[in-house]
Amino acid sequence: CNEDLEEEVIFCHEKLSTEWLPQGSVMTVTYDYGSTTTLFLKVVKTRPTAVQRGLQYLTSSEEATNNNPSKQEEDMKAVPAHKLPKDQQIDTHFPHLSNIVVGKYVPVLQRKQGSMEDPHDSSGSRIGSIGFGKSACVRDEKNAPFLFMEGRTLCNDVLFCPTVIEPNELLQVAEQAWTPRDPDHDPDKLKQYRFDGIVRLLAPSDDDELYQMLEENQRHDYGFESKALIYRLSSSPSSSSRNISNKSASFDFQAVFPKTYGMLTNQKFRWFQYKKGVLHVICGRGVGHKHRDFEHKQVLKRWTYKFESFHELLCAVEASWIWNGTELTADMFLPQFDSDLGPSHPGPTQPFSLGTTEKCVMISQPCNQLKKLVTALAITEDKEGKTILYSGHDDGTLAKWSLEDNIQLWSKQIYIDGTNDSCRSPSVWGVNDTMGVAGIVIRPVGKSKTNHCIYTWTHAYEGYPDKDFEDREASKVKCWQSDGTYKRSYSCDVGDADDGTVAHPSIAAVVFCDLFMEDRNMWVDSMVVGLHCASNSLDWEGDYSQFDLDDAQESGEGNILPFYEHSNGKRMETWRDSLGLISSLAVIPQKYVLSFSIQLGHGSSDAMVLWSCEEPGVPLCRHDFWDPSIRNPLKQSLSRLYGVAGISVWGTDIIMADNEGDRIAAVVVEDEEGNPCLGLKGYASIGNKCREDGGFHGRMAMSGPHAIVANQSFPDVWMFHTQECRDHPKLDGRDGNEHKFYAEEQRSSEEGNPRKYAGREIAVGHISFPLWGGNKPNRKKRKNPPYMIGFLERDDDADGFGEGGPIVLAIRGKWLVAGFSNGTIARAPYLPSQFLEQGDDSVSANHLASSSHLPSDVWFHPILECNGMHEDDEDDENE
Repeated sequence: CNEDLEEEVIFCHEKLSTEWLPQGSVMTVTYDYGSTTTLFLKVVKTRPTAVQRGLQYLTSSEEATNNNPSKQEEDMKAVPAHKLPKDQQIDTHFPHLSNIVVGKYVPVLQRKQGSMEDPHDSSGSRIGSIGFGKSACVRDEKNAPFLFMEGRTLCNDVLFCPTVIEPNELLQVAEQAWTPRDPDHDPDKLKQYRFDGIVRLLAPSDDDELYQMLEENQRHDYGFESKALIYRLSSSPSSSSRNISNKSASFDFQAVFPKTYGMLTNQKFRWFQYKKGVLHVICGRGVGHKHRDFEHKQVLKRWTYKFESFHELLCAVEASWIWNGTELTADMFLPQFDSDLGPSHPGPTQPFSLGTTEKCVMISQPCNQLKKLVTALAITEDKEGKTILYSGHDDGTLAKWSLEDNIQLWSKQIYIDGTNDSCRSPSVWGVNDTMGVAGIVIRPVGKSKTNHCIYTWTHAYEGYPDKDFEDREASKVKCWQSDGTYKRSYSCDVGDADDGTVAHPSIAAVVFCDLFMEDRNMWVDSMVVGLHCASNSLDWEGDYSQFDLDDAQESGEGNILPFYEHSNGKRMETWRDSLGLISSLAVIPQKYVLSFSIQLGHGSSDAMVLWSCEEPGVPLCRHDFWDPSIRNPLKQSLSRLYGVAGISVWGTDIIMADNEGDRIAAVVVEDEEGNPCLGLKGYASIGNKCREDGGFHGRMAMSGPHAIVANQSFPDVWMFHTQECRDHPKLDGRDGNEHKFYAEEQRSSEEGNPRKYAGREIAVGHISFPLWGGNKPNRKKRKNPPYMIGFLERDDDADGFGEGGPIVLAIRGKWLVAGFSNGTIARAPYLPSQFLEQGDDSVSANHLASSSHLPSDVWFHPILECNGMHEDDEDDENE
């Protein structure tokens, strides 16, 4: 504090000197983390002069001369622009911007008649610093902050321009941003926000991508007592932003300040900062965590002159472009500052674009009905070679579409509509346990390459709702002809549970493969069903070298049930190994079936087991994700993989997407000398993690060597080449209990977590669908209660439509299709030729991999009876 008690605010990263804090002075340090704390510190001793000089910014005699106010005024008046009449100066054309720059009060709200009706304190409603010019290049060339203004406390931005904009356009936009609002026409209710709680974001008129990103960030901004306003020049006003009529400004920045204009537009780091009455004109990239600080060697000139106007300040900047006594020009190259103009923290390399949002095509007619929530998709070809899409819905309907004509061919109710069941809440998470169509697989009729049939299943118990749950029948996989006619069904009866009641579990996953039948000495087409139940088995402890198939089968039914595909529902012996609930299945043709299971109760990853196709029912190897022998329950998890939203297989390479569609895991089947094993190569995060709760977030689909991943909270779909993931340098090979990585993964910035978007660099393609497929629900604003004044009013999402991203995917050939929570189905532009699938030219679809989001706690999950265990129990009782 100075003797006149005028407060001097110093930024927390600023170097201090005796210029500000002489011996005996008192300073206050205030910080706020929920409650405000203020410290009063007195300077009892200063360092010796020789040391103190090292902390001061300017020591040379030349700088001392330059800091002379009379010399600075002389230099400023030598600039030709200084002699311009007042009506030609920048302050006349941009009065509000000019006032705020030099520290004058500009009201947020003001009536047109001029009477002040601004609730903001005039003493605190001023800026603390301004930076103008390219001071950084962070993630990419577009991410180059060009203008910032900080509030008086230097803690919050009150204006920010994240990219380079032509200076004349920038001045127009900034002037509009600082123009006071009429309090009678204030849709954003700025009266309830603090001055430094309002940030004005500026975007160039020709960058729609940046503008949409700012709007999206504004939509998801959950900051307390903060409000983001977006401004840009536009000829088409929009209600969602403060648009400005695109009039040509009479002020020409280049004509008035030619040197400064050249420096600001030469793509090099040339900028100036005005803070606490001191102007620095700077060369080189900004330093510090916000790239707004600088080193002494970067300063071209320091001004302590008291500027009366923005015009005077710019005249001073114009006079400062001198380097080592030589006039600095826009094309001059300074090696120590201009050798590296690239990003300081490069973002992930963006994969190949599969098309733009505007070119996506809506297939279904807009309905915005939650009961039409799309639960399953499959793409195939008909006898005439036309591409057909089948869609399953939450209300139990199965629909057939012509993708080439964008028309529906037929729709049929194949399951009971349970969407109005009083036990089900209207939520997009209902896709976890849909009472409608849970899955679709397309298979050829016999050996035909043109005719096909459709396999479906549901999570509703068999007999719902006519029968009580206790009287239900075994779940069934149903087969339909291509015209929707019922063909046959496969009953998944696996006997009793260990409590003596009928088990009849739900169907979790269905895949098709060839299994070798020793009694027939031939390979047969088979369907393998993974059931949402556990099976107490003989404990092999992951070592199957002594596995006895007869003992396993005699111990009771297992939770993997194979069928003869072309029989009238004839089943084979079940496969039994794990206590976990089957969640996913995948097939490596004529070699292996891979099963993935989750733990009872909390649903954490349990194990993946590799089964033999040549010896059905024989497990070959196992990879455990959970170790119950560890006493501390928080350390029993051995993996960073939490559940699986989908599996993709190509050859012996496998990638899995976790429940949130955020992290992929690369797995390879290593088969040396007939001893196969599963190798988990590593993980990569896409950046789709949305929230901690809820079971359903992501989806994966595969076709040939490619897999696509999405999350319903984001419009993006990411494509991966299954075989290229295993050895990718961006793959993170670390594994272990997730708590080991918690702190790293919670860091939001790429500097703190460089692996945050590694999955995007591994991806080979990307496309963004329009939210809800281009058919956004009509939502009202949710009114905030009085105690939440200051929070942004959000769209009322109680309709259950979620965030609008894809909730189910399908891919085949040039077609990539997404289904949404409101019943919309949309397709991407045709995929480029390099992404077309290789090899399989059959009509089959979704037959090699299947995953379920059935919950492990609230959903019924019996434990199958184990004959061997009951005998052991009886022996124990006899003893």
